[in-house]
Amino acid sequence: MALDNTSAVQAETIEAALRDAYPDLPDNPAIVLTAALGDLRHYADAHRLSYQQCDGNAYGVYLQEKST
Repeated sequence: MALDNTSAVQAETIEAALRDAYPDLPDNPAIVLTAALGDLRHYADAHRLSYQQCDGNAYGVYLQEKST
């Protein structure tokens, strides 16, 4: 299934940001994503946010974007 233009652009944008944020990690999307998700949990903790709630909200945004 091909990504639509919006999804493709978003994927390319976050990939570039992740490469900049994790230059020492191997070129393996699963490893980079895992590191980023762990760091986002630290970010949520530092700001006293519920990671689970934010993740649920993000999933809703993702579904909305996929349907357009």
